[in-house]
Amino acid sequence: MTEFKEGVYDQLMTRRLRQFLDRQSGLKSSVDALEGADCPDYLARHLIRQIKSALRGLPNEDRQRRQVELANTLLEFVKVQRDDAAEPDPIDPPGEVLRALYRGAAPPVPPSTPLSATTLLMNALDEPRLGFELERELATADHVFMVVSFVQWRGWQRLKSAFHDLAERHVPIRLLTTTYIGATDFRAIQELARLPNVELRISLDGRRRRLHAKAWLFQRDNGFSSVYVGSANLSGPALEDGIEWTVKLSEVEAPHIVERFRGAFDSLWCDEEFEVFRPDD
Repeated sequence: MTEFKEGVYDQLMTRRLRQFLDRQSGLKSSVDALEGADCPDYLARHLIRQIKSALRGLPNEDRQRRQVELANTLLEFVKVQRDDAAEPDPIDPPGEVLRALYRGAAPPVPPSTPLSATTLLMNALDEPRLGFELERELATADHVFMVVSFVQWRGWQRLKSAFHDLAERHVPIRLLTTTYIGATDFRAIQELARLPNVELRISLDGRRRRLHAKAWLFQRDNGFSSVYVGSANLSGPALEDGIEWTVKLSEVEAPHIVERFRGAFDSLWCDEEFEVFRPDD
């Protein structure tokens, strides 16, 4: 950032920012002391921006090799600052990305959006449909948590094969839904609840607290979980061609979001408003 404008901020006071403020007349600043518990996060975010800029600014010739070397040099520098620091984990040249560890003939197919980055999905013409991404997420999850206001027949049909595959792999699924405004299809939740790996709880009274959330947690035990939060119910239009905006958050970038999702989900799961749904009662 080369020019600072009036407004609210949440960033470290840097040398460039201090010099800018010293040149101003009439422009005031409001600052707080950096709390010790927050210090690593603020410093890390600042370093990420600075290091990205340095890596992108390297000469074009043999750029990737230079980028790997610079990254490894920084890691080694961090190590020598402390005698008791953990051994650095250098990047192995020339630079590759691990996509899967697997047994069998073929690797699992990941979602088309990165597992390590936050993404906005909008069901746009030039990007994968939400149903396609959810299908891929389900196929590679170790545990699934769903909070969906409405479960409809077409939505169930769209992801039916993915849910059955999870049942064959014995992957646990917990689903919270509601009968609010009568939009949930009884047949759809019957089919879901009959799967041996599915636990389903439902709010039968929307007058007290209206569940309107649409969120999924695809938990992966390797630390690459994904959280989806948006406007899409489990319905055909939402998963295919509806105008739905969904934020996909990565555990790599936002582990606190995954942790908070789990805590909030567990609280709702234990709330007496949500009753165990038994498909054949």
